[in-house]
Amino acid sequence: MLEAKEDGYHMKVFHPGYLDQYITEASSLTTPRIKEVDMLVSDAFKECIQTNQIRLCTYDEV
Repeated sequence: MLEAKEDGYHMKVFHPGYLDQYITEASSLTTPRIKEVDMLVSDAFKECIQTNQIRLCTYDEV
């Protein structure tokens, strides 16, 4: 996505989550969700967003 040559929208959807009893028992996506939260709150991700002048938005804004 960072190598995109054209201006416009480039969509990446995240589905982070924290574990509770229900999710632990009902979902097979527990580990990926925890890793996604860690990545999204990391300083490296924040720096990447700022350095590459990426504007984050909600789906409603698209």
